[in-house]
Amino acid sequence: IKGTTAEDNTIVADFTSSFTVEKIPFTIISITPADKATGVGVNTKIVIVFSKKINSAIANGSEFVVAGMNVSTGFDTTWDGKMTVTMTPRTPMAKNTMYSVFISSLNALYSLDGDKLEKVNTVFTTEK
Repeated sequence: IKGTTAEDNTIVADFTSSFTVEKIPFTIISITPADKATGVGVNTKIVIVFSKKINSAIANGSEFVVAGMNVSTGFDTTWDGKMTVTMTPRTPMAKNTMYSVFISSLNALYSLDGDKLEKVNTVFTTEK
């Protein structure tokens, strides 16, 4: 701020200030179904919302794994080009089954600014 003359004709000196913006970490804001949810419909889509845009230029979908005990339901993984990933079951999930959603640190997921997402594991159980 440039110095100015105050009402009483005194000169107020230039003032300089600075601040640092804290970097937003690359994390999950929300996941549906929620961790430890029960009674989840067998056709429910898994939706993950991130704090930053995903670097889709290097993501290929193998970063996301959904596994259920002794069942094989394939999922199609898509993202909106921004911060949301949706995993749609190709066939209905098995009833009364616990599923785990993994985002692996082996096939790391990165944000556009190069931040790596830490390993994530949540679980839910389908309806009876």
